[in-house]
Amino acid sequence: MQIEKVTSGSTEKVRFELYSTDGKNIKTDAVFAAGDVKISKDGGAAVNVTNLPAYAANGFELEWTPAAGELTFTSSAVLRVKDQGTETWLERGIKFELDLLKDSTFGLAVLKAENDTTQADIASHEAARALMETALITEHDTTQSAIASHESARSTMETTLVGEHGATQALLEDATFGLEAIVDAIAAINITVIGGPGSTSSGYTENAGTYFVEKGDGVDIPFRFLGDATGFDLWYSVRKVKESGVFVIGPKKLTGWASALEADGNIWTTGVLPHTYAETINQKACQYFGEIKRYDDVNDPVTVWSAEMQLVKYVAEKADLVP
Repeated sequence: MQIEKVTSGSTEKVRFELYSTDGKNIKTDAVFAAGDVKISKDGGAAVNVTNLPAYAANGFELEWTPAAGELTFTSSAVLRVKDQGTETWLERGIKFELDLLKDSTFGLAVLKAENDTTQADIASHEAARALMETALITEHDTTQSAIASHESARSTMETTLVGEHGATQALLEDATFGLEAIVDAIAAINITVIGGPGSTSSGYTENAGTYFVEKGDGVDIPFRFLGDATGFDLWYSVRKVKESGVFVIGPKKLTGWASALEADGNIWTTGVLPHTYAETINQKACQYFGEIKRYDDVNDPVTVWSAEMQLVKYVAEKADLVP
């Protein structure tokens, strides 16, 4: 069954195809009558739609425009396209589910606002770091100047100033305030602030069904779904949320997965989703949608697993603070 993600109350056109009764060809001359196209919302009784589908300009794709309220639902809705007379096409079902990415609590607008706040925090942090860098460099130059002056005095008053020189040397080597401690502090700032170019980790995090992967990571994410996929091909792809037709990873055929009867009495299919360095390093840090489709030689592909994917970008690379 075709699955469409929509917002409740949507009136945007929905495109689909019909197939001849033998399933071999796309139907290009379907004629609809009242009762051929019905919709059921949230499991309720099916009713005739207001607008019947019409062929798009390409001549083989059908377009249905929902009337106001026809796609207002809570959980899901199903559009049934069935020839009520002599059957001249295969019956088609289209399931509509709520697009949570556009939800007022967790949608893209909310994510963008949170991202803007994060970017502002980073900018503030960078401004503070720049001030700290300037102060440390100034302090370092002052210390160097003081050392030079001390060395000049020591050369002419070596005997008299041996004790003072020893005290100064001890101060320079102090574990808390000495020159080496200052340099170590600068290095520590570099380590905590800088995410070096090409830095990667081998892991990922998962939170409430969303997978977070850092740019440049090569990771295998495990998947598991209910059902026997034996005899089918499984293909995996990742696309941008706003660009449904643009794949940034795949589609690529999965290997090494298996379907097996487990202790709960059900057959589960398990495997891993491979992500390489080359696939993640050049992508933008934003929101994506990953899914697995099951294919055979007769039926339309079926989505058997899907998840939200977040690509997390490292803190921008900074110049070395040590002069």
